[in-house]
Amino acid sequence: MKKINYPFHTRLFINISTVVIFIISLCTGIVSCTLYKNLMHENRTSQEQITVTTGQLIDKLIDDMDNLALFISSNPNVTNAFSSLYFDNTIENPQKYLSNAVMDTLTAVTIPNSSTRFRINLFNQKGNFLTTGIPVNFSVLNNHVSNPDYQMWYSSLPLNQCKPFLLFAEEDYLTVKPQKFVSLYREIFHPSHLSLGVGIVEIQCPESLFLTILDTNAPYSYNILDQNGTPLITNRSQEDSSSDPKNYILTKQELNCGYTLCLYQSKISVYRLILPFVFSLILTSLLILSIMTYVIFVIAKHTTKPLCTLIKQIETVSLDNLKIDTSKKTGINEVDKLYKSFSQMCNRLTVSIDENLRIKSCELRSNLIALQSQMNPHFLYNTLAIIKAMTKENNTKQICNICDYLSKMLRYASSHEQSLVSLDTELEQSELYLKLMKIRYEDLFEYKIDIQPGFDPTSKKIIKLSIQPILENCFQHGFKKVLPIWKIHIKCWQTDSYWYLSISDNGYGITTEEIEILKNRVSEFLNNPSDTINELSIGKMGLINTIARLNLSFKDDFSYKISRLEHCGTKIELRGVNYDEHNDC
Repeated sequence: MKKINYPFHTRLFINISTVVIFIISLCTGIVSCTLYKNLMHENRTSQEQITVTTGQLIDKLIDDMDNLALFISSNPNVTNAFSSLYFDNTIENPQKYLSNAVMDTLTAVTIPNSSTRFRINLFNQKGNFLTTGIPVNFSVLNNHVSNPDYQMWYSSLPLNQCKPFLLFAEEDYLTVKPQKFVSLYREIFHPSHLSLGVGIVEIQCPESLFLTILDTNAPYSYNILDQNGTPLITNRSQEDSSSDPKNYILTKQELNCGYTLCLYQSKISVYRLILPFVFSLILTSLLILSIMTYVIFVIAKHTTKPLCTLIKQIETVSLDNLKIDTSKKTGINEVDKLYKSFSQMCNRLTVSIDENLRIKSCELRSNLIALQSQMNPHFLYNTLAIIKAMTKENNTKQICNICDYLSKMLRYASSHEQSLVSLDTELEQSELYLKLMKIRYEDLFEYKIDIQPGFDPTSKKIIKLSIQPILENCFQHGFKKVLPIWKIHIKCWQTDSYWYLSISDNGYGITTEEIEILKNRVSEFLNNPSDTINELSIGKMGLINTIARLNLSFKDDFSYKISRLEHCGTKIELRGVNYDEHNDC
């Protein structure tokens, strides 16, 4: 995967933002965890306090019932009346007797103590029954007492000597309306025989009073468990009871009667109370983080702006432009020093490059001049051989022409006054070479020079000796593998912006591979002219030297194209800027 290279201010922003996000996230996490633990602890503490308070209220209610039962069971009027009924079977109306003996006592007990919320039942094994407090249905009461199962019911009551006994969720057996009671029992003993039970005191409290105390503790669910863990009063469903205990917070309180009060709170409900605080904290952190991220972005961008400006100026620096603007002050000492240092470096580099270019230019110019002054020795040898042959033939006219052509060529090649000449002059000197070749090969060779009407070769500039090496290349490479008649065609034309010179032959033709080799050798020459020029001579200059010299002199204003003709032969096309039109633009 390619690594993305972000700008410096972006990387600075990302790095600082990452650190800030990590710190804020860490702090938010720590605070959230601490807040969660504290709220959970406070919730558990509150639940424990509610459990204790609820247990105390239930204990008080049961104590009130027990105190009432204890007072009645130990009252002399009550004990004497039940003792008399126990031993004396001659009392004509036991129920009336019991009512006359005890009712005043019960009235004295219930009214001052506001015990009308209870039902007080006094009864013995013989079926004598007295009740006060919560109203009863006397028809139901009489049926209950007269029922044959009464004795069995009486014997089944779980009594502890000298201790109260509680029964929860007992169905009311004294009214038709279905209602549940919590019943507390105490035995009535004979005044003289403390181990002899002569009756029972039952204090009935509506279960709704207990539920009123327990149901005020919403959202808690509850259980009152006996010593065996059996629920006596509960509002928990079977599904809640069978669920994983880890899903609930449980607090317990031991009641004075030996039972256990349990309060349950679902952890989900606790989470619903806690999560808004946590979410508020997270949202606040995100808001702070957004603000800080924006501030960091602005600071990073403002801080790195001078560096970005310097980078943009550095990107514009090239060999043609080694200057940067140091007039503006950034206000940052380090950046201003960097501007100054880089500007000084550019100035020193400019001086060094100019000096190096001057030295290399002088060296290259001297080498090119020396190379330009040379003449292909094979060409000279062949020319002298032609003169010798014509001397034997006594052809003085052709000998004069040859000498005239050759002297002009030597004078032109050896002159160093100027490196650039007009295209007209270069064409004239190149035609001298073609005339010499025509004298040598006679009818085996033909040439043609076409100049487009309106084309002025005198106004076009070209490097001296740039066409002759190309013509030599035709004879050295193009005509060697084909039979005469050999032909060379020179053509000149122009467009609005450029002028063109093409040299084509009907030789063997250049291949695509040879074109690529020539282009590579030209590039090598341009990249290392000092190392390559020493390997060239006028006989080896050809296309490489000509194209390289034109490139060095005209740079982007010159281009070339080498192609193979459709049937046979090679075409070399040179293109130059039409300076007259170009300068007018």
